[in-house]
Amino acid sequence: QKITPEQHQNWFEEYKAKQDGVIYLIEEPAYKEGPLGQVGVRQIDWDKMEAEYGWCIIGEKADKGRGLMHRASLLMIKMLKQDLGLESLYLQVKTENIRAQSVYQKLGFQEERHDNGHVWMRLTLIDSEAGEG
Repeated sequence: QKITPEQHQNWFEEYKAKQDGVIYLIEEPAYKEGPLGQVGVRQIDWDKMEAEYGWCIIGEKADKGRGLMHRASLLMIKMLKQDLGLESLYLQVKTENIRAQSVYQKLGFQEERHDNGHVWMRLTLIDSEAGEG
């Protein structure tokens, strides 16, 4: 199901009010002006040293399939591991979103369970090469 710009803007406004995470814009000035997508993290649990990864979106269809999300995710994971010392990331993705699942699997996320139309995945950062590629 396609998300309209208005739906995304409403979600973003609600997300900003929560103040429990951070979203980074994906840009590639040599390719195109302006933001191409986003990646984010929220609900950092400092006791468990884990966080929820997600909000990975590439906006325009023409920008998909270029490896932008994979490269942005590698940078984000590296920062979360090295700078924040997180040990684990988890996420949920819609069952039908095979493209996103493929990106997450290439990053090292592994399926944990299927629940209510979503696949839950986890990436263990301890003693892994996640974020180093």
